[in-house]
Amino acid sequence: MQRVGPANGSFKSITQKAIKQGLSNVLGSSGAVSVMVNFNLEAHEDDPIAFHNTLSSVFKAQAEILEKSIVKELYALMGERFQSSPVFDFSNQMNFAKQLHRAKLVVS
Repeated sequence: MQRVGPANGSFKSITQKAIKQGLSNVLGSSGAVSVMVNFNLEAHEDDPIAFHNTLSSVFKAQAEILEKSIVKELYALMGERFQSSPVFDFSNQMNFAKQLHRAKLVVS
């Protein structure tokens, strides 16, 4: 897996890679493409709540499995380690990752 530091990509580009890889990890590459296209997930990449709502409408409670895979990939691409907690909130995790990315830009 290639790591992408803050200097090597915007948060949006890193998020796009994480979504594609995270979905592929669980659904396979063709399944990931199918879900992305059929449910227009690209339209919600910048809005974690809308993204979650779309995934949940399709996968119900199992959407969390996909979301955790996406967040894990996102943290890995930023050179961080994701630690899952008993209470997982996709929107909070994505917003925290965005803040972390901004902080890395300031430090760099």
